[in-house]
Amino acid sequence: DVVVSRCSRGVTQTFTIVGTLGYMAPEQAYGRPGFSSDVFSVGLIAYELLSGTRPTFPFEWPLDGHRRFASKVPLPVQPVLRKAIAFNPKKRYRDAVELHEALERAFRRVEREQERRRAPRRRKRIIEHKSPLAVQGEAFRKRHGRRLEMRFKCYRCDGPISESMRACPWCGTEENSFREISSYPLVCPDCELGVRAEWTACPWCYSGRLEGNGKRPRADSRAERSCSRKGCGGELRPWMRYCPVCKQKTKRVWSDPELDGRCTRCRWSISKSFWKYCPWCSKRVNGK
Repeated sequence: DVVVSRCSRGVTQTFTIVGTLGYMAPEQAYGRPGFSSDVFSVGLIAYELLSGTRPTFPFEWPLDGHRRFASKVPLPVQPVLRKAIAFNPKKRYRDAVELHEALERAFRRVEREQERRRAPRRRKRIIEHKSPLAVQGEAFRKRHGRRLEMRFKCYRCDGPISESMRACPWCGTEENSFREISSYPLVCPDCELGVRAEWTACPWCYSGRLEGNGKRPRADSRAERSCSRKGCGGELRPWMRYCPVCKQKTKRVWSDPELDGRCTRCRWSISKSFWKYCPWCSKRVNGK
């Protein structure tokens, strides 16, 4: 399609748009396509095939037909397709290769879960050969897991993680989604970490702005700090990066005396003996 427009000075400009309307990425419609634009189109087609509904602008989650989509698509695959059709191109996969790799990892996880379900409940003298990562993760979880609330497993490497972690400390991925398993009543639409209905800001990510339910936040028994902004009164749980009431950034670093190191970037406590990545800012630890 060719679109001709005339500016105020009388100069005519011509833009060529290649693609099918309705399946084009938002930036492609404005003449600024990139590799991630194809990712968006593929993801949109896949969503339509699986849900029976073609989403429309502004592509805010949950999209139309989400209930049917969630019932047909395995849980590990859902966040992959959701990221593929993100409105902001910076939040999508960079190209089709990265999308393909993410889908491969998700399908491998689906296969592992299916094998576990098919496996017999009772086995006689079966020796399980665990990977070095599995051994390290289990040892760390037994020592620190309860205190750090590491009740979940990374979708990529199966290492123990907590909901407050921005990145997996074992493999470094930032793609873990807590949408279906969060211990909170709601999740942030940007980072998919848990939030409470009274909060007006996501305490885990920079872009998370929430409407809140208009009620005053109740006293939080798990909070360890108060917001540093005068007159705010917001309470902060361990490892929160922002105040959930006013979005004030945490000024004091979070520390844990039982962890044996500090990240050189964010200065928060880390385990130099076990972790390969800082779970709070995703920086690689000691070049491991």
